Amino acid sequence: MQGTFGQRPKEPGQRAAWDAGVRAAARYRFAYEIKSETDPLGRPPEQSDQRQQWQRALNATERSLRTLGRDPQPRLETSHDINLEPDR
Repeated sequence: MQGTFGQRPKEPGQRAAWDAGVRAAARYRFAYEIKSETDPLGRPPEQSDQRQQWQRALNATERSLRTLGRDPQPRLETSHDINLEPDR
């Protein structure tokens, strides 16, 4: 998760935001056995009760990242091989 949140800040306000975001992500990862090394919360789940927990953890991590001045990562996968030119 260090790739997402960076180093723990020394300034108390930012440190509290960092702690809150890391705790939210860690609780969700532990509860649902998330193994992804690139996305702290993994993919959005299909089950509604787990999806609610995922959304809560996502909101908490995004709030923390904004407080830390970091942009939350987009959740959509992108492909670089898509042709966006109009058909002729």
